[in-house]
Amino acid sequence: MKRLILGLVFAILVAIFALQNNRPFAIRFLFWQFPRISEALVIIASVLLGVILGAILAWRERLRRQNQSAGTVTPTSHGPESIHDPH
Repeated sequence: MKRLILGLVFAILVAIFALQNNRPFAIRFLFWQFPRISEALVIIASVLLGVILGAILAWRERLRRQNQSAGTVTPTSHGPESIHDPH
């Protein structure tokens, strides 16, 4: 519940910031050029991209920890020759 409230407060603050900075401006990046794009659109897209990437990284880390705690064998780059049979 605490995360939900913090997330909502953060989303509201981002929305207020974006609405107060709603001037069009030009963006050039490598081969792309956007002559007139809203600051609000850039701000919101950047925040969403960061949230999505953060969620993906957190999900991968959680899976890795679950596999370690469950004793699941993770694949290695050594292949089958790295398996040692003592018999």
